[in-house]
Amino acid sequence: MKRLTSIFLIFTLIFALASCGKIENWEEHKVQQSAAEASQTTQTTATTGKPPVVKKDKKTKKFKDEKGKTVYVVEVVLPEITKNCEKSVAEFINTVTNEIFEEECERAEVNVPSASSYMKNSESKTPWSSELDFETTYISSKYVCFLIKKTISYFGIEGIEPRYETKCFNVQTGAICSVWDFASDPSLEEEITAHLADYMMKNAPKDFDTEDYAGLSQVYVEKIKTVFNPNQFYLTDEGIGFYFERGDVAPAYSGVYQRVIPWADLGGYFVHPEEV
Repeated sequence: MKRLTSIFLIFTLIFALASCGKIENWEEHKVQQSAAEASQTTQTTATTGKPPVVKKDKKTKKFKDEKGKTVYVVEVVLPEITKNCEKSVAEFINTVTNEIFEEECERAEVNVPSASSYMKNSESKTPWSSELDFETTYISSKYVCFLIKKTISYFGIEGIEPRYETKCFNVQTGAICSVWDFASDPSLEEEITAHLADYMMKNAPKDFDTEDYAGLSQVYVEKIKTVFNPNQFYLTDEGIGFYFERGDVAPAYSGVYQRVIPWADLGGYFVHPEEV
């Protein structure tokens, strides 16, 4: 009887130890599952968060000659990120865009003597000026793209077409982006550039039509290959926009030639920013 009782107690102890093992393993499993769910939640938040809030930052600076006469004016409206972006990243992006204003002020300072002389000799009362504005062409929780439009005038801004400059950022890291950051295979740069240039060449002749000129001759169309730069780009929901100075192709033209190439026509060479 004592022997049977001992055997029963041994089996009871073994069962109890096994049960404790199961409980410990279950608790460990729950901890691992919670960590995985937390990680998944963090990743989801990072990719579905709100896009940054961008406000217009207006600045004006006047430059005077030795006689105290205003001869150059710099007026800018630039993007400033204020919300929904990590502080250090927002500060970096805002610093980069503000450098555009500083560069224009440096240009104005150097040209004060020339502006003063021009106004005196031409009996002009209009100061030289640099005016900058921007367009947010793409914005999400991952990327923001600004098209900076710059107009420089020596006799009044009216009727002068602006030049373009792109500022594109990864708003999660602060990295400045080139068009190749969105390429499916950046090693195919030469092949991709040729494809994009061909697309621009195909559409340029009719797009260059004006009241004074009836489109481009084939000689000028071919020149697009030499002036086209893929990094003169901007992101949009519909595709990627590219641009170049019309005068670089045909001297009789002015302003910027731009065209958005739809994602479907990008030949699979680029992926949508949200899929990068």
